[in-house]
Amino acid sequence: MAVKGVHCVVLACLFAGIEGASRHFFASNETAKTVSEETVGSAGRVTGLAGATGGVTGSACVCKPFSQYDWKSLDEAKELAKDQNKPVLVFIHQGWCSMCSKLKSQMDGAKDFEEISSKFILVDGGNSNEPSGSEFKPDGEYYPRVFFLSPSGKMENVQVNDGSYKYFPSSIFSLVTAMKEALKLTEAESNQSQARNTPDHQMTT
Repeated sequence: MAVKGVHCVVLACLFAGIEGASRHFFASNETAKTVSEETVGSAGRVTGLAGATGGVTGSACVCKPFSQYDWKSLDEAKELAKDQNKPVLVFIHQGWCSMCSKLKSQMDGAKDFEEISSKFILVDGGNSNEPSGSEFKPDGEYYPRVFFLSPSGKMENVQVNDGSYKYFPSSIFSLVTAMKEALKLTEAESNQSQARNTPDHQMTT
């Protein structure tokens, strides 16, 4: 069933190593449009699927399924992020979206994602929980989308994809790569904050 006014970006080929694998963009009129490799972006190219993609380990791991991660609402996550000084990952998805389901299944089998996710406050922005703010759809309303907030609640400039759909995680590899970037930003911002709060005489000693 098509959902009016929204789009779902999906991968047409699930297995790696197939050069020229096409992606499809299902529009609200149910007409499939091919999204080129350049549009999806090289950072999201699938390079291996055995419980992991793009070099992310996990084929021999017994990892938590998607539902067992500690997903929070957006408001709750913002409060926890301040208290714990952790960045926030907002995962926006819909139940009818094939790529959303595929990404969730990759989360189940990726040890790298399980390990790095403990450093974030995770927000389940799926279905009726999708955030309504325009800041969560700066380049369109497609699925899935991933955004990062700083511990103070500021939207971070972290793009998950280097193609036209900048917040579309085309694989678990592109998602984990973006999470690492978000952590670096959080660390840098924390260091800057500490420096500002340090008395001048301590900074010069």
